[in-house]
Amino acid sequence: MKIEVEYEEDGKSVTTTLDVESDSSVEEFAMQLYSLTSIPPQEQALTGLNEEAARKLHNAAEQEKSAIATLGLKDGQKISVKKKQSQSTGTTTPLSTASTASTAATAAPTPDPATSAPASTQAPPSATELMVLSMCLQQCCSRSFFGEEALMQPSALAANGEKAVCMTCAQTCNQPNTLRPRLSSRPFVCGCASIPNHECLFSARSLVAADALPNHGPTRDQARTFMSVAARQMIDSQLSKGKEDVQRRITSQIREVMTYENPLWQEEARKVIPIERLQRRAQELISSGESKLDIRDELMNQLLSWFKGEFFKWVNNAPCDTCGSESTQGIGGTRPNASEASFGAGIVELYRCPSGHITRFPRYNHALKLLSTRRGRCGEWVQAFMLCCRALGYETRNVHDYTDHVWVEYFSEDRWIHCDPCEARRDAPLLYEQGWGKKLTYTIAASKEEVIDVTRRYTKQWHEVEERRTMCPESWLQSYLASLTQMQFMAQSPARQAELLRRRTKERAELDAQLQPQSASASATSSTSSPASSSSAAAAVKEEEHQGRTTGSVEWRVQRGELGADEIARQRALQPELINKSPASSSTATATATATAAPSKAAASVAAGTCSTQPTADKLASLSLTPSTTSTDSTVSSSSSTSSSSSSSSSSVAPAPQTPPSSSSTPAASAVSDIAAAKERTKLLFQRYLIQLQRGCGVKDCSTSKCKSNPSFQQLPSTDVKEIAKLALELTKQGTKDVCPNLNIAAKQQPSSSS
Repeated sequence: MKIEVEYEEDGKSVTTTLDVESDSSVEEFAMQLYSLTSIPPQEQALTGLNEEAARKLHNAAEQEKSAIATLGLKDGQKISVKKKQSQSTGTTTPLSTASTASTAATAAPTPDPATSAPASTQAPPSATELMVLSMCLQQCCSRSFFGEEALMQPSALAANGEKAVCMTCAQTCNQPNTLRPRLSSRPFVCGCASIPNHECLFSARSLVAADALPNHGPTRDQARTFMSVAARQMIDSQLSKGKEDVQRRITSQIREVMTYENPLWQEEARKVIPIERLQRRAQELISSGESKLDIRDELMNQLLSWFKGEFFKWVNNAPCDTCGSESTQGIGGTRPNASEASFGAGIVELYRCPSGHITRFPRYNHALKLLSTRRGRCGEWVQAFMLCCRALGYETRNVHDYTDHVWVEYFSEDRWIHCDPCEARRDAPLLYEQGWGKKLTYTIAASKEEVIDVTRRYTKQWHEVEERRTMCPESWLQSYLASLTQMQFMAQSPARQAELLRRRTKERAELDAQLQPQSASASATSSTSSPASSSSAAAAVKEEEHQGRTTGSVEWRVQRGELGADEIARQRALQPELINKSPASSSTATATATATAAPSKAAASVAAGTCSTQPTADKLASLSLTPSTTSTDSTVSSSSSTSSSSSSSSSSVAPAPQTPPSSSSTPAASAVSDIAAAKERTKLLFQRYLIQLQRGCGVKDCSTSKCKSNPSFQQLPSTDVKEIAKLALELTKQGTKDVCPNLNIAAKQQPSSSS
């Protein structure tokens, strides 16, 4: 609805129209008024609202839980917003900007003579005091100054989102990878000191900090104003950046899916697909009873199997273009040349072979070009595969997972079905959360007709996912997606519009059903239900979904945390033949996997990313654990805003020999499992050393010689990450003798691989 808002700007009365979402909260409405008028909610005086509505608008607890509809606003209603009168009305200054703090210092507030106390106790802060105040607030925990007083201040969430901490503690006492944005304006007390097994570095400085803040009203009021304004600016900035990021990603996604509608491209794709062979094989499996699927679903299985087993190659390190060596090392990236840029490449990865030859690996974002190069990572795989799907007449969506992966959905049996060409998996939507162990946030599906948030299809833990969705307000996201879908919808014929409305209504019900707890009887019977039985079947974890990632080297998958959610999933990722591949399975586990794409012992090493020869555990243990320059998967950073967000990264793997699968306990599979276990132990040891060198164990006067908490330990420069990592690697090679026994690795979050 539209609300007429009257406020003052530069001494003049201004009236403007504010668009308000009917399902937004009162807190969001208060922030909208703040963004429009620059008056913080706690200082807003509104006329045109009834008494109950005004109370909710000025009560922080009521704001969060109350919907905008409870204010009784009507479309076209006019309200007036003014700043409340106060005894001390100093200039509000952003906490994070010293220059603006100095400006505020020169404009120190003048107290009202009628209400001010004697000068000895109520003198206004001087310009020098205000400057010192601004610096102190940026360098100390807010709890040091204000004790247990709840304040509105810049903040972040630490300890797995359980504790709100001030920004000083967030930047000083906590590892960056353990923090999440906090987009609430509710006042709070910094909880850094109360995090279990964690030391707040400012806990012993409260007396010193308190001395820097004179104990009289005007200065403390100014401090509160500094912090509240900084909090508002931080929230506004994060929401604004998040919205821009979402818009950029989705715009790129829509632009990409429209390229697959090019009839000339589809014709070229049909030339490279062995359509008759795939159709014949699908019909044979159905006729013999080996497959219970519909012909188009079985054909999709055959397309997946051919694409992964025969057509496209996964790239870890690009092989040398000159000598063919696969023992190349990444040496960074460079800008694309004119030819590479013409095919959408935003970046070019560089590799050097042992002979010194340099090989360029352009990250193309051009599906037709990829039909000829036939290699890449998940972004390239999905682009080429989706073009093949459209060439065969499948209705498809490009699905972008914001935790760095992409895949496809296709429409069949009156529902949208998950399909991942990299893993050769069909109808396994819980694979990423329950198998790989991904912590999903946003999963957006786009086609030529719609843009839909399908995150709930891919999770059994929606309420946890919801906590991680902090890029933008939910109401704004759904409104934005609806507006994009509506524009595409209006371009369709009346008959097509009716069909799309029917589908969306059904899909919305299916996604909503994912939020309902599944009964025991439903869990027990879901494995035998038909593919079309939507919500209950989707809620149960299938065997093929309980598997870690199989594409990419073992080191790369461990680094990304995608080798498996648990030990069973990791073993299945290293030994894919452990998955039951019955012809009737809804995944791509059909007899075709035996005939065209089943790995032999040699191929198992390739699928694991370890090339044709198995490295020893000692060799793996000696590898540097710092990330390579090509550690991303579906997202390629680029200076070009037009490059697709679904491009990917990792190394060239030759196609596996086509032989029947071996037994589940082959020596090669056991060796790969032992190697992965040794590598993971080495990584954990390296991470323990990183923590004790960077942060220490937190025990006062620790006796471990190589721990930061030891007073006699020679400190390394805190900003020299390379030196710290180098020392940690040296200690790792020497074993566990220098590990600090006081270090609680379970309580302290491990540093990310980027450390």
